[in-house]
Amino acid sequence: MDMNQFTSTHKDVSWKLRRHLKAIRENQIEVAEIFIFLSEFPPNVEGAYEVFNTLEQVDQIGLWSCSTKDGGVWERWQRDALKTGELTDAYRIWCERKGIPYRA
Repeated sequence: MDMNQFTSTHKDVSWKLRRHLKAIRENQIEVAEIFIFLSEFPPNVEGAYEVFNTLEQVDQIGLWSCSTKDGGVWERWQRDALKTGELTDAYRIWCERKGIPYRA
């Protein structure tokens, strides 16, 4: 992986990524639990949402506000699930792109 792609001169992207990584570092156990819940098939959104809501708001924002385009670790559907507590249409689209049967 070319890490130079994350050294953008645009301050917002760099700041969002730093905030994202800080939230991951400070909440490693919770982030691991969220990944495990969202890795189930179908994803256990309720479990992930419950763990996500135990975090402080600043960490919640740091975790879901950075898209994969900006270097974040969550797919769009995962960010939606953390934010809303539900699977959105983004999950169906992701499944279609990956060739995974859609089950909500």
